[in-house]
Amino acid sequence: MAFWIYADRDVVIKGSGSRFSSYSGFVYEVTWDTNLKKGWNIVYAHGTTVAEMRNRLSWITQKPDDVNLRWVFESWDFEDCSSRSITPRVTENRKSLFRQ
Repeated sequence: MAFWIYADRDVVIKGSGSRFSSYSGFVYEVTWDTNLKKGWNIVYAHGTTVAEMRNRLSWITQKPDDVNLRWVFESWDFEDCSSRSITPRVTENRKSLFRQ
């Protein structure tokens, strides 16, 4: 997965940790290795299952060489959209919304 993250200044975030989720019963191991520049940055997240009930999630700013991503919009709005009449279409636009 990839996310856009805005930084109001140049910042380096490195570290790791873990936490237990009483909701899911999983242990989550998280590592950060990011070098954000002022403005919008793409941060890549990669998750793996390393053992039963244990997941590892890595956040990096360097795009992995062996990854081919496609952008999709996912709304986190909890409004019920089931009553809308729409016809979804797949579109591709190679122009960047943000200059790099």
